[in-house]
Amino acid sequence: MPADDAPTLLFLHIPKAAGTTLHHVLERRYSRDVSYRIDGFRVGQSLRALRDLPEEERLALRVVHGHMPYGIHRDIPRACTYVTILRDPVERALSHYYFVRRTTRHELHDDVVSGRLSLLDYVTGGTRIEMDNGQTRLLSGVDYEVPFGGMTRDHLDQATANLDRDFAVAGLSDRFDETLLLLRRALGWTLYPFYVKKNVTRRRPLGEALDDPTRRAIEACNALDIELHERVVHRFEEALARHRHLDRELGRFRLLNRLYRGLVGPPSYAWTRLKTLRGK
Repeated sequence: MPADDAPTLLFLHIPKAAGTTLHHVLERRYSRDVSYRIDGFRVGQSLRALRDLPEEERLALRVVHGHMPYGIHRDIPRACTYVTILRDPVERALSHYYFVRRTTRHELHDDVVSGRLSLLDYVTGGTRIEMDNGQTRLLSGVDYEVPFGGMTRDHLDQATANLDRDFAVAGLSDRFDETLLLLRRALGWTLYPFYVKKNVTRRRPLGEALDDPTRRAIEACNALDIELHERVVHRFEEALARHRHLDRELGRFRLLNRLYRGLVGPPSYAWTRLKTLRGK
């Protein structure tokens, strides 16, 4: 548990950017009575319910995590600090589309599976606002307030200013282990944040396999996100450089986390096969 005087941690979970795994890390570190999780399928309802909590209950919160735009700190009557994880915008768009494809309860699942909604349509058609610079939207705080195609460089600059001022860590999904170690140092965690990957979208093409027109369309819809991601990569590298011996610690952490996954993760194929043979 964190110290009582530690700021409330606000994890701004950008969809399809390794956030589900971090949710599980946080849920092991913070007890339920001091945690509030935003329901990813009922974001607006969850945010309204948080704002409607009595002040003493909001004051007691030590972590709020979920799909939420920047700005929730205004509803927490104590000091707060944000963390987030960003992802390459093209890879994120692909992951988003194939997540819908395998999630039967998603409202667009049938359209995607039937072929009525192609990847190109999904990204450029205006039906999914998060496909239009969705990371800049959340980090600038505008979210759904700006229509599809209405994002500007002012929003990008606002997102960057928010990151610089209020975020203890802005991590990268493809540098997840380093992100966790930066979080550990920034938040004063004594134990390593071991994890097993969660909610990974499998059986989808990589960005390199996209045809040029589709790639260019995704990049056009996410031009601000591409620049924001580049800024965060630069910021991330600077943060790593400030921490001495982090590369040595990274090797130790990865070794220990492999042991952790072996203990608590899903059984390996070899172990499953051995149990099957023994049962015959």
